[in-house]
Amino acid sequence: MTPDPLAVSPDTLAFEVLVVMTQRGFHHLPVMDEGRLLGMVTSGDLMRLEQANPSYLVGLIERQADVGGLAETARRIPEIVSAAAAQDATAADVARVVTATIDALTRKLIALAEAELGPAPADYCWVALGSQGRLEAGVGSDQDNALVLAHDPTPTRPRGSRPSPSSWSTASNGAASPGARAT
Repeated sequence: MTPDPLAVSPDTLAFEVLVVMTQRGFHHLPVMDEGRLLGMVTSGDLMRLEQANPSYLVGLIERQADVGGLAETARRIPEIVSAAAAQDATAADVARVVTATIDALTRKLIALAEAELGPAPADYCWVALGSQGRLEAGVGSDQDNALVLAHDPTPTRPRGSRPSPSSWSTASNGAASPGARAT
């Protein structure tokens, strides 16, 4: 056992602990308060904390190659909410983080659909309405969206043909947000 080990206090920021661990090559640091051992923080603890970080989740969304991967990633949104609540974030802050994550999911779903279906027949703008548009989305928020077209598109498919079931409908029902429903 190391006598008088380097320790951190309970109010040391996770980032600061990570810097110390990285600089010193440590994987464990005791948490001390006025000379009393409160516990141990490990590199694994910090990795789990990082995975509940919204930036990590948005990066994970960007790396998904299919709707199934997005749906699996979307199921982690409650982890972000729990982590934010543990850090005493306000409800408005949590809603903005959830909204930003759902926005990232939406952008990726659109990119995957365009990759599968080909380019859109007209320039368009996907508009988030409702709670997402107000930056107030929650874990169980529904999806209210609009599609604004730049002009009346020239049909590129025969009238009556539809996109494959694995694209738009699956995407909007399966990964837009946990518990979401397509509208």
